[in-house]
Amino acid sequence: MTDGIHLGGEQTKVLENIENSVFDNKFVLEEKRKLLKAFSDIAILDELTKRRALNASDIIVFFHKNYDIRMSPGTLYSILYKLERRGSIKVISDKKTRLYVLADSGRTALDSLQARLEEIQSIIISLLNNLNILKRPSIGDTFINFPYSNCGKGPLIE
Repeated sequence: MTDGIHLGGEQTKVLENIENSVFDNKFVLEEKRKLLKAFSDIAILDELTKRRALNASDIIVFFHKNYDIRMSPGTLYSILYKLERRGSIKVISDKKTRLYVLADSGRTALDSLQARLEEIQSIIISLLNNLNILKRPSIGDTFINFPYSNCGKGPLIE
């Protein structure tokens, strides 16, 4: 019974699949948000290599347009403050606006990161492999070959 409506077995399975899909989407979106937040300082530095100077509004639009993430001004200003404290960015300020530009140490940090990119990618892929994230079954795969198997008795509903 769902809201006074009796669902048959097949209809219940469809509803469960929809609910699981919605949960998966929310989970994936949350993980994407956390990942982007973790690398947001790098994204800002990289964007500053392409554009001479950015103000806070430009950066908020950049994240929304490129990553479909809405960053609050409070979150952004804490990241910018951290980058400024490290010496990765410089602030050019007038009475109305603050512009952020890439400092030499910010460029050096990006160069260092670029030199170690393969190592970083390897660590991330290794982590995902160990968590079985990259080994999920797809449509048409047999379930026996995957860690989420239930001995080939059909798809699992997690």
